[in-house]
Amino acid sequence: MLFISKTVFLTANQTAMKHILNLFLVFSSITIFSCQSLYAFDRQAFRKEFLKAQRFLKSNSDSCRYYLDRAMPLTASDADTSFLAIGLIYYVEGRLYMQKHEFDKAQSILDEALTIFEELNELEKIGDTYSVKGNVSRYANDIPQSNMYFKKAIKIAEEIKDTFGMAISYNNIASNYIFTGDYSTAIETYYKGLDLCEKIGCPNVPYFLGDIGSVHFEQKEYQKAADLTLKAIQLSDNDLRNKTNYLYNLSHIYAEMAKRDSCIYYLDLAYHYSKSQNWKSLEADCINAYAKIKRDDEQYKDALNLYKQQIELYKLINPEPRKVVELYTSIAQIQTKLNKFSAAEKRLAAAEKQAKQLKLYSFTPTIYETYTDLYIAKNDYRNAFSYLQKLKLAEDSLFTLEKSKQIAELEVKYNTAQKDKEIATERANVLEAECYLKEEQTAKREQRNLYLSLLGVALFGITILYLINRNRRLKNDNLEQENEFLLRESKQQERNLSILKEKNVALDNLNTIIKKQKAILEKENINLDESYTALIEQSKMESTTVVIKDNSKPPKEFQCEYDTILYVTSDEEKSNNRKILYEVYNKNNKSVVKTVSLRMTNDDFIRQLPKRPFAKINRKNVVNLLQIKQYDGKHKTGKVTMSNNQVLKVSPNYKETFDTIYGRYKGNR
Repeated sequence: MLFISKTVFLTANQTAMKHILNLFLVFSSITIFSCQSLYAFDRQAFRKEFLKAQRFLKSNSDSCRYYLDRAMPLTASDADTSFLAIGLIYYVEGRLYMQKHEFDKAQSILDEALTIFEELNELEKIGDTYSVKGNVSRYANDIPQSNMYFKKAIKIAEEIKDTFGMAISYNNIASNYIFTGDYSTAIETYYKGLDLCEKIGCPNVPYFLGDIGSVHFEQKEYQKAADLTLKAIQLSDNDLRNKTNYLYNLSHIYAEMAKRDSCIYYLDLAYHYSKSQNWKSLEADCINAYAKIKRDDEQYKDALNLYKQQIELYKLINPEPRKVVELYTSIAQIQTKLNKFSAAEKRLAAAEKQAKQLKLYSFTPTIYETYTDLYIAKNDYRNAFSYLQKLKLAEDSLFTLEKSKQIAELEVKYNTAQKDKEIATERANVLEAECYLKEEQTAKREQRNLYLSLLGVALFGITILYLINRNRRLKNDNLEQENEFLLRESKQQERNLSILKEKNVALDNLNTIIKKQKAILEKENINLDESYTALIEQSKMESTTVVIKDNSKPPKEFQCEYDTILYVTSDEEKSNNRKILYEVYNKNNKSVVKTVSLRMTNDDFIRQLPKRPFAKINRKNVVNLLQIKQYDGKHKTGKVTMSNNQVLKVSPNYKETFDTIYGRYKGNR
């Protein structure tokens, strides 16, 4: 409705209508944005805490639990979204219990997550939950139940066309077949997943190659296993963790092939990467492999030290129970070789207890066999015979247990098929009911939309009429304002014209005054030139000699002509010592320059000269204009060349005055 309204308004091309529409749109946008921001804040906060919980899922279970507890209160913002968020929390919590080997709790909490995802019809989340439940069943040694969950995950992946999810589920089922010893079916299942991965070009191809290689290893086809594992290593350059796993597996393969150098080479690489990246679990596996090498070399003490390092690493992580049982059994075997019988008995007791608690029945024969060897080494043949009997019973029980598992697996398959039929029937009924509800909701929605459309048209018509009337009033108001503006503009222009006229009159008066001042200055310059000329002429008519007294005692008098005086200079070191240079002629009528010290200053000397043409060129010197041979006044500091070729400097402070006097003198000479 907003889109229709805006289109009509714009076609009307009315300014007032545009403003009202824009205000309405802005108000609506602000309201919607405010509501969305309030809701997005809760969702963003939940996402932040939930991602932190996922990050710590594998590395730190306590931190994972902490962030899950923080995320749970943030799920109370929206009904459906809150329900989904709770399901996600249950999903991660189930995986957390699986890592802690609390399999019953894990299955229970995952069932709650599954219920939520099914109610919301979140098919992708349902498939992921079935995959996790399959892993939990596998770790609990319930392989038939595990396969059932993985096959359900495959069906959902096919329904939503999740090729990658299908490939991962095939990988999980193949791992179960390895666990049951059905290697041919395992390889066939692995290749199904590999083909799917290669079709979509996913980066999980190395995982399948490595797993297929492990199957060939179990079948003692070591060369095939080595080739596939090497190919997986080459394709894992961008995934150092998996590359390190494959390096470790390859060292294990070469150990079985009796290629000791290759085994140690790849084991060293795996240990280096796991140590540098702080991968404790993988580092412990590498140390276990080193211990087996030492054990094969009968270096039992070194092997025992390595097993102890492995125990210290297990204290920092949460290892698989079977690895702990295997480690305790291996340590007991080494301690038996070193005649540490009491320590060996303690380790075997711990291994036996944990194997019974976790139902790891496959380790029971190995434990009883180690007990037998221990008591034989102690010469306790009675206990040795007792455990030998237990060993036979355990092997028979294990055989019976495997047969029971096969029967249980067939029973699970039958029950699963029946349950799938029931589920399909229920889904068909649910779909039919949903279709009926959707049709009813569609009819109601259409009826409601019709009423809203009619109401909208009515409101729109009323709004148009109101805006047209208002637009007319706005036009009249605009015309009146324009007229007032034009009147104000015309009055302002008249005032500006009168001001311009007054300025022109003032400028004419100013030009007249300037012309009069110029005429006066020209007359004064003419008078000055005439006065200076008169002074020069008068000086020529006056006496041409002057009597000079020096500063000797008693003072001597000298008489010299004005015209022969070159310049008067002062001594800077003695302020009262003044000198006068004048030109005289000897008997041969050759001019010589004489210097006489005076008792007067330069200014005093000039004042006694009767208006002769003398000028001051700097603080020290006063020159006779008649004795100047050449004057260079182009630079800031001028230069005066006297008749005796002596060069004197004209100071910048006196240069302007000197230029004026000398110019007039030259003009009148």
